[in-house]
Amino acid sequence: MTLTWSSLGYWTWEPSIIVALAMVVAAYVIALARFRPRSLWDEHIIARREIISFSVATLLLIVSLLSPLDYYSLYSFGVHMLQHMFLLYLIPPLLLLGIPGWALKPVLQYPFVVKALRFLTNPIVAIILFNAVLTLWHLPEFWDYTLIDSTVHAMEHLSFLAVGIIAWWPVFSPIEEVPRMSYPGQMLYLFIQSLVPAIIGAFITFSSVVIYPVYSETPKLFGMTPLVDQQVAGLLMKLLGTLFLWILVTIRFFQWFNHEEHEEEKVADDRALNHR
Repeated sequence: MTLTWSSLGYWTWEPSIIVALAMVVAAYVIALARFRPRSLWDEHIIARREIISFSVATLLLIVSLLSPLDYYSLYSFGVHMLQHMFLLYLIPPLLLLGIPGWALKPVLQYPFVVKALRFLTNPIVAIILFNAVLTLWHLPEFWDYTLIDSTVHAMEHLSFLAVGIIAWWPVFSPIEEVPRMSYPGQMLYLFIQSLVPAIIGAFITFSSVVIYPVYSETPKLFGMTPLVDQQVAGLLMKLLGTLFLWILVTIRFFQWFNHEEHEEEKVADDRALNHR
């Protein structure tokens, strides 16, 4: 059996996932409506980019967990890897960018929440957690187990989203209580985070044998051989897990440069005013 374009129309519509997504959207809407101060002079606004970021994250969650992408991840290593890259590298930062900081203030009133968040999003802890979970689930024994047990598969996805949010927090934190790292710190942090995916992706891409035997026994997407499918998966990890992070490092470098230049101009203007 060969999977073709005409067969890419299977949506899972898993009730538990639909309910979970509905609860996430409902919680977001309630938080914006309930916790936003109602003063005319209030500075806490809902930016359009925040609504767009959250909406895109929700759409990607639907694509990742309900669309044919999820169904065919059982048959194609490349499709499965793309699904994981969404859950690890695209959805978490979009969720963080979509949440106004003031919407989290009621939760942050509890000291243990702030302490736990500070511990988990400490750069060293975040690096260890993210790469440990990434490596663990890509071990052949664990990977194959997710394909035969739906509960384990769901746990895998939840763990990816959880460590994804933790890992991206130092870069896209929406709150001052647990702030973002400095620009130089973010650059170093992102570079370190790119190392393990680069190694795993290279190993998968250049392996001359099929690492996950289960894919040798499943229908092939578009007639690809298991080895070609595996190479596609490895390239996807390298593109999103490595190249994507390096692009962000470059963006942060220019933002840092512009910030420093602006600060120097501000200091020069202040000195000029003081000499008048």
